[in-house]
Amino acid sequence: MAIPGLKFRGKARLTVSRDGVTIAITGESPVFIEAAALTGVGVTNTAIDRVVEKDGLLRISWTTSAGAAADSFLRVVDPADRTPVIGAVETILPAQSPAGQTTESEV
Repeated sequence: MAIPGLKFRGKARLTVSRDGVTIAITGESPVFIEAAALTGVGVTNTAIDRVVEKDGLLRISWTTSAGAAADSFLRVVDPADRTPVIGAVETILPAQSPAGQTTESEV
C-alpha cells in the first residue's frame, strides 16, 4: 500500500513535535503521523529492497488511520544525528509502545 506523500524516495525533512512527526519528502505533500499512532522507533540496515551500513536506516513504526501497521525508513545522513532523532521520537511514543518495536510492513 502506497500512502500519499510517502510513495517515492527522495530527500526529506523529519520534524518531531509533541503532537507527532512530520515526514516531508521533497516534491511530495508532507505526511503528519500523530504521536498516538506511533508504535516504535529504532535503527536497521535493511528495508524491503535496500541494504545499507549497520544501523544506517531510522525506522519509525506507526499505525495508519485505516489501522494498518506501517514502517517508514529514513536514511540519516550524519550518523551523529540518529541518536537525538530517536530520543525525540521516543519522548512522544505512547506509553504502551516500547522503543524498537518492529512491524513487518514498509511505507
